[in-house]
Amino acid sequence: MIEIKDDLKHMIQTMDPNVLRKAQISTITRLRSRAATLMSRAGREKYNVTAKTVSDALSRRIKIIVGPDQVTGYLHYIGRRIGLINFGGQFKKVKTARGSRFGATTKLYKKERRFLTKRGFIAAGRGNARAGGNVHIYQREKGEQTSRLPIMALYGPSIPQMLGSKEVIEKTNAFVKEQYPIELMHQINYQLSKL
Repeated sequence: MIEIKDDLKHMIQTMDPNVLRKAQISTITRLRSRAATLMSRAGREKYNVTAKTVSDALSRRIKIIVGPDQVTGYLHYIGRRIGLINFGGQFKKVKTARGSRFGATTKLYKKERRFLTKRGFIAAGRGNARAGGNVHIYQREKGEQTSRLPIMALYGPSIPQMLGSKEVIEKTNAFVKEQYPIELMHQINYQLSKL
């Protein structure tokens, strides 16, 4: 629950509802954008993933719902688990029973070391990588298999899983509770200056 200071509460009770509604919508819009940046930064403190990868998972169908009693803004992160290649995937020369090969390393967490994917390699999926084919880290299902198949693409967590952690949600909620009254007062003053 967001606390409103007494002076702001008195101003809200005595002002034109249309002015207040416009100020609330502007406040929610601005805070929603800043909260998305905060969540991205908080998630990337733990996971070794780029800001673009996080922002690509933020649904463009974000809504601000204007009800009779309140204005509500939502951040929706959508998407499936993302390829392990997005976590700093790199080639690494490795020795195998069949000779020297190029394996694949990744770094899922920022504070942990890079690790070698067992029986892993980097390759383009269907289509040419330059023509838009997906590059993934793949893994042969069995060690020492003589056939090139079967293989499977490897995935890390999804962006919603990363940003839905308790720490990220608590940090975002604290930010919104602190900033909402400040931003609302600023937007009320702006709307009143236009009258």
